[in-house]
Amino acid sequence: MQALSPALFLLLFFGCCWLALRDAGRALSLGSALILQMYFHELGHLFVFRRNGIRSRIWWLFPLGAAAAPVDREEKRRSDGLPWNSVAWLLQAGIMANVAGMLAGSLLRSASTGWPSHFGGDLLTAGGVLAISNLIPLGKLDGGLLFHVIFSSLQEKDDVRVAWGLAAILILAVLAAVVSIAWLGFADLIIAFFLRTGWFVGFGLIATGIWHRQGMDNPAHAESAQAMTRRQALVHILYYVALLYISLRLVLGPLWINL
Repeated sequence: MQALSPALFLLLFFGCCWLALRDAGRALSLGSALILQMYFHELGHLFVFRRNGIRSRIWWLFPLGAAAAPVDREEKRRSDGLPWNSVAWLLQAGIMANVAGMLAGSLLRSASTGWPSHFGGDLLTAGGVLAISNLIPLGKLDGGLLFHVIFSSLQEKDDVRVAWGLAAILILAVLAAVVSIAWLGFADLIIAFFLRTGWFVGFGLIATGIWHRQGMDNPAHAESAQAMTRRQALVHILYYVALLYISLRLVLGPLWINL
């Protein structure tokens, strides 16, 4: 079943895309891009597992998805004991792999024509769906688990500072976007605002998720031997912000204009 699952996923994605596009070539291109980006995502997780000496593999779970995971219970027990800094890299690695695939897709789209150009665009779109959805810090998504280990590693006062600091960054980015389009005529301003709706919705979801995670934190976790240092937490937050910006920029276009 493991060997057949990628082919079954491709058939499923092809069928769904064909129903929407009514174009077999585009449906095959987009379905293939989705499979590749799923594989890239799990390959990122797999790389960190193996860098930490955890024997692991990619499991295809048709029709639920794919997952990089330890090969047995003993390896799972060892992975549960990893320092939270390593866990944070594990969570970010899948998104990093998707962003790398998006950049490759963007280059292919701009440097070629015909089917390769369409496939580059589809690779960009598929990677954007996976990266942006996993960056949302809610539930069991990579972003949600990332902020769980970040807030668990920090003292309560630092948790609040991180939450307010990230909220301030998001608010300032939105204000800068509004200022950058304020000089336009009314009709152009409305168009520019709606073109950036994806950014504003994304920022709203991110802010909601961060505050939700911060409120769920147990301060006692900061005393764990697995906890990361404040410097390590800051590095992960900066990487997260960079991945968020790059992903949204590649998929949605620029946030600011004429600055």
